[in-house]
Amino acid sequence: MRKQESVRSEIDLLIKNGIVYDGTGKEPFEADIGVAGDKIALIDKNSKFKIQNSKKFIDAKGLAVVPGFIDTHAHSEFILLADPRAEGKISQGITTEINGNCGLSAAPLYGEALEHREKDLAELGIKERWSTFEEYFRILEGREIALNFVTLAGHGNIRASVIGYKDKKPTASELKKMQALLQKTIDAGAIGLSTGLIYPPGIYSDTEELIELCKALSQKSGTSIFKLIYTSHMRSEGKNLIESINEIIRIAKEANIKVHISHIKTSGKENWDKIDEATSLINSARKRGVKITCDRYSYTASSTDLDTILPSWTYEGGAEEELRRLKSSEVLEKIKKD
Repeated sequence: MRKQESVRSEIDLLIKNGIVYDGTGKEPFEADIGVAGDKIALIDKNSKFKIQNSKKFIDAKGLAVVPGFIDTHAHSEFILLADPRAEGKISQGITTEINGNCGLSAAPLYGEALEHREKDLAELGIKERWSTFEEYFRILEGREIALNFVTLAGHGNIRASVIGYKDKKPTASELKKMQALLQKTIDAGAIGLSTGLIYPPGIYSDTEELIELCKALSQKSGTSIFKLIYTSHMRSEGKNLIESINEIIRIAKEANIKVHISHIKTSGKENWDKIDEATSLINSARKRGVKITCDRYSYTASSTDLDTILPSWTYEGGAEEELRRLKSSEVLEKIKKD
């Protein structure tokens, strides 16, 4: 921030009489804020700066003035290419998004991973194609998006790029390729790994695969400017909620990595009574030194793909194979039984 004396003739926007929450956790305070260009140039608690000395004036009396909000669970990586204005977010005060959640990110996109995204890209009118985060970031920067953009690396992208959408355990060679691809995404700027363990191909992975990937992530944290993170849309948010939380805790301990549970919930009325055990598990793990956090959204609905209610074998091989199976009366009977 510049000294107040040097900006008296440079203020483009003066926000007066607002209650300032500065993002540090300190108590709010009443102050005037001066903006010069795209930077906060002064915070004046004594209201000495005059309205006529600024090009534009906003009276914020009775209102809060805050830093931009961070949406920690966005899925905008492709939508921002189609519409970089992000008006739905900006109008809510969101200035930063963390993308790449639930195992799906903008990159890497090789082989079946890219094939699987083609329909989405075509529907959004996105003509460019890319394989790496470096290529994607160049395209994104060219759009001059309205938000600050942060991303995780999607486990689904990495697995599909190496193995495809097969229900199989990776060979030692394939696992090494996945680890190398993960490390490459971190070098490009991703801040960690995310999984979507109810979606293909993440649903086909076992705990050991995730631990080995997170070990590579943990080792990479030593060379990063910040601690990398593993976030998860868990295997279950209902019937097997407790088992799913225990899996995340195990990954945190064995890989020595910070973990985060996305949109935690006890889904289905028959599972509501699990909330005490779920919070107890997390709090107990934290007391033992496990670096675990979670988030939740503030509404009682949820939204995801319809095929997540189907048996996992129905979508092995990708969307086209799934649709082919659903057209078979014999397969439909098997689905009903499962």
